[in-house]
Amino acid sequence: MQTLKSSALAAVVVAVGLVVAAPAESNAAREPRFYRASHADSGRLVIRYSPLLGINVALYVEIDGRVAGGFTKGHTYVKHLAPGRHRILVGRNGRRDVWTRTLHVRPGETYSYIAKYRVNQVWLERTGRSR
Repeated sequence: MQTLKSSALAAVVVAVGLVVAAPAESNAAREPRFYRASHADSGRLVIRYSPLLGINVALYVEIDGRVAGGFTKGHTYVKHLAPGRHRILVGRNGRRDVWTRTLHVRPGETYSYIAKYRVNQVWLERTGRSR
């Protein structure tokens, strides 16, 4: 009888330990690989909002298939990216008109764009590349 109680107690302790540890592991697994904690060895993506887009147009940004943020008129989107190849997608909320490109990020480089709109299509115009 005593062995049954201690076995049940051990099983409960193990189950609680797994439940507590599981969210920490899944949060770490969900951390996007494109973010860079250290800005020294990262590249920088900058997207400005064109005044021609209007005031009621919200844009969203996806990097490597994950939503990475959004911005509206009067705001600039800035994200530090890990070096390497990244798939960038920018679109209007609720629409299928998206701009997508592959960006090869190098440490210390800035990739600047301005978001514009042309006949049912969002597009980004390259405004410069600096070190």
